[in-house]
Amino acid sequence: VRIFKGYAERWNAFAPSRLAIDIASFTNWLRGTVELADLEICGQRRNLRRGGKIVPYSGFVGIVQFLARTSDRQALQRLNCLADFAEFCGTGRMVAQGFGQTWRLPAQSRA
Repeated sequence: VRIFKGYAERWNAFAPSRLAIDIASFTNWLRGTVELADLEICGQRRNLRRGGKIVPYSGFVGIVQFLARTSDRQALQRLNCLADFAEFCGTGRMVAQGFGQTWRLPAQSRA
């Protein structure tokens, strides 16, 4: 829920009002529809220079697969649109510093 809610919030920051997503109803829909199907991640540490000091940060890299259980085509289109948008908005925090790089894998890579 947090991942796709974050994409929707970033979408709303740039989209025209007629294309904005109602975050409250979208979040409720996510809770009842989208689930984690597969997860293959590992922790990574990176150092950043902040104010002349080296500061360590922890994060994750890997592959996450989601499953949406719905027949609502419009909702699935919105979800897929946000998944595509993730490449441009990133996932998580510190995306302006290069963290949270996200992209979709081709369908054959997700099997």
